Amino acid sequence: MVARGKTSDLRLKKKKGSLFLQGVLVVVCMLLYFTCLKITCVSIAILLQYTAPIYVILASPFLLNEKIGKESIAALFIAITGVFLIVRPEDGLSGMELTGTYMLGMIAGMLSG
Repeated sequence: MVARGKTSDLRLKKKKGSLFLQGVLVVVCMLLYFTCLKITCVSIAILLQYTAPIYVILASPFLLNEKIGKESIAALFIAITGVFLIVRPEDGLSGMELTGTYMLGMIAGMLSG
């Protein structure tokens, strides 16, 4: 930027609020990630951290007024099924416990995504 003479792009101007919000959200994301890591195991924490594309597909019709195609719905179903099978492979739906610290860790991991 300095070599091109575009140092004016480094000034915050009207971006102060969004930059502050981004910083707060990154800190919250990291706190939730480490909470998930502390309660569950490393593989589950990493998997749930990278579920953000699932949330983008779910929120895009409401926030961006986008239409979701059949391929996106099929990919979403496969992704959610894959996450579920990786997180709880031994018990399936019958062994799903909705209380306790393990579920708190799962929720923290999903929110960090």
